[in-house]
Amino acid sequence: MNDREVLTISPSIEFLQWLARGSLKQHISLTLRFWVWLRVLYGEANTRLNLPDPFRFPDWRDAFFASDHPKSESAIAAHSPDCPCYRSGREWLQWETTDFDLVEWQESLLKQVRIPCDRLEAVLDRPLFAVTRRSLQNDLAILHELGWLQRNKQYFSLVADWPQFPVLKEIPALLSHSLPLANEDLDAIATSLAPTEGQTSRFFLHLDYVVGRDDLDRVDDRCEELKRLWHQNPVPPIRLSYRSAILQKIVKPIVYPVCLYYTHRALYLCAYGETSGLSDRWCHWRLDRVSRIAPLTWQNANLPTILWEAYLNDTLPTPNDIEIEFAKAWGFYFYKPAATLILRFERQFHDNYIANSNRHDTFQKLLYREVYKYILENCRDRAQQQYYDRILTDRSPYDAYYRAEYRVDDVNIWHRLRSWRPLSEVLWPPKLREQMRNEANQEAFYYSDPEDL
Repeated sequence: MNDREVLTISPSIEFLQWLARGSLKQHISLTLRFWVWLRVLYGEANTRLNLPDPFRFPDWRDAFFASDHPKSESAIAAHSPDCPCYRSGREWLQWETTDFDLVEWQESLLKQVRIPCDRLEAVLDRPLFAVTRRSLQNDLAILHELGWLQRNKQYFSLVADWPQFPVLKEIPALLSHSLPLANEDLDAIATSLAPTEGQTSRFFLHLDYVVGRDDLDRVDDRCEELKRLWHQNPVPPIRLSYRSAILQKIVKPIVYPVCLYYTHRALYLCAYGETSGLSDRWCHWRLDRVSRIAPLTWQNANLPTILWEAYLNDTLPTPNDIEIEFAKAWGFYFYKPAATLILRFERQFHDNYIANSNRHDTFQKLLYREVYKYILENCRDRAQQQYYDRILTDRSPYDAYYRAEYRVDDVNIWHRLRSWRPLSEVLWPPKLREQMRNEANQEAFYYSDPEDL
């Protein structure tokens, strides 16, 4: 390996954005880890690992980590403090280099990605490699997909010709948005297609927004009220007056407002505290159904215990906490438990509409035999094993299979799965499979010819 060309590329925002394959804001730690991977594989002599060619993951692990670094899949136990798994993103950026300006790099990232400064500081303080073996093995697979490695089953080899990433030029931000686009990929597209003076706009973004025109003023008012509250220090708790569609009544929970996000084709307030029995501690409230927001003080005697304790212990949740939970599992109900979802797609539909699309970090392709092994090992009894054995034996190994971690009972996931029917199939978990089957049977009943009933 020592006779190969040396990789000297810096962790520029453009390069990290390319490595992210999606939202850099949500995957800063991951993309920085990829950059470290490339340095230890292709970097200068003082950073490059001495690996066999080809190498396996255990070869890399033993060369990279300290000798007592845990080799199991369980959470990393305490071991040598000098192990690279303890190094933070900040330390890696300044590792074995004297000419890297961390302050300038942070300022550039804050400007281009629009990440809050405190969140960036927290991200950079996290260890990059304190993750499970499975995550690191997945890193190798992604580097292979990006063209940085050749792969033959469990063996990897360095490539002679490095992949070329697009050099992004600075483009003036001439297109105005009423709000910055949350997805910086879309934001970059909108900016690049921004019309100059005298030109016609060629980029339009239409959101499916179900809030009626009569309620738009209410939404605007609530947004302005929340904006003013979020400028206070500390941000106060609030009492909502909320028309609940589920409970069919007005509820008045006391909550701590954390952030707004768009889902279910409307704006929702994500808040921590009372939930009126709708969930535990966390809930999201559709903004057009909030008739009143009443600010309270932290000395109010009616504060829920969980809010008062969080305030006293300085553990009130932040938007960053929510983004971390979003990254763990697919779905917007981040406070719901996560579970494993396994899907099958018909090959042609997959190749045309699913392949190379970005659903969630955990949405990963599986081999047919991996699906078969996982499901049969996780069946609760012999009868269920026999059922799945018949189902899987009848499915084609040439179809596409995926595994993801998803939020249980998340309506957004249900909507997505329904939109893929009948060209996809929920294989696991059994409860969700049963729900999808019952819905399909009900649909078939609706579309049946009355003479056939």
